[in-house]
Amino acid sequence: MLCYFTKGSKDKMKNNFCEMINIDNFGDVAEGNPDEEKGEDEELKVDVLKAELKKRKAQASKYILDAAKLIAPAIEEDPIDGYNWIIDILKGSKSRYTGVQSEIEIKKAVSYIN
Repeated sequence: MLCYFTKGSKDKMKNNFCEMINIDNFGDVAEGNPDEEKGEDEELKVDVLKAELKKRKAQASKYILDAAKLIAPAIEEDPIDGYNWIIDILKGSKSRYTGVQSEIEIKKAVSYIN
């Protein structure tokens, strides 16, 4: 993404962003049946796994947010149009990144002020 940004390749930045948000995130898997009896060792493994998946999901959201903040002002002639494009992509793809979408909407509002 940084190379495309440096080169000013708007279409490639858009394509790369779309690819980023479509990467499978294992943090979204179903948690299973909570009624099942689990042994102490199995419960500890599940908790460790949940913590790791939560960490990975947070890291993926940070990457998406950083990329969106970087390219939004650069992918269209008007920065507001760039923010709108990012928001539309996040809404339209049934994205799991609702927090990112909220952050981008805040950045768009701040850019109106500036």
